[in-house]
Amino acid sequence: QPSDDTIRVLHVSDLHLNPSAWPIIDAVAKQFDVTAIVDSGDIADHGTTAENAYLTRIASLGVPYVYVRGNHDSTDTESAVKSQPNAVVLDGEPVEVGGLRFVGLPDPRFTLDMTTRDNGDDVAVEKQTEELAMIARTARPRADAVVFHDPTYAELLDGSAPLVLAGHAHKRSTRFMTEGTRLMVQGSTGGAGLRALEGEE
Repeated sequence: QPSDDTIRVLHVSDLHLNPSAWPIIDAVAKQFDVTAIVDSGDIADHGTTAENAYLTRIASLGVPYVYVRGNHDSTDTESAVKSQPNAVVLDGEPVEVGGLRFVGLPDPRFTLDMTTRDNGDDVAVEKQTEELAMIARTARPRADAVVFHDPTYAELLDGSAPLVLAGHAHKRSTRFMTEGTRLMVQGSTGGAGLRALEGEE
């Protein structure tokens, strides 16, 4: 069993509007008595205002909800998360939550109608990851965890903090990078969301 002073954090990602995610998150958070929940993005599917009602469940979780915007989340989505009383939105400034210091930046991509979501705009992601690495490396005191949505260029964050939390891939993985930073990519906590109902069939 962990010692009494262990800080437990629940990492979720890519909820994509799946309502089934909330009772699972709530149950795990309560079972393991987590200090905070960290969401590494794509809580929405299209980032529309109509989707913001889904985000009101954040307030019912009873612990701080640390969030960074994913490529499916609009600035409107981010504002709706920020309006929840227990939400902490990461946007470049290190923030202490439950005894841990987090730093993160939002994903630089977003297309409301999703027509260019797979356009391979890796340059913007690489540049944003470089900026986040610089912020994390110069932060004093250093961050305990860096949160970013797309881990494509995670190696740039190696050595900037003990832990990097990401999502995007919809497949869970964890590994140590060369300089000892653990990269944890969370699989989808939600699933396909609205897009599962779209298409010809």
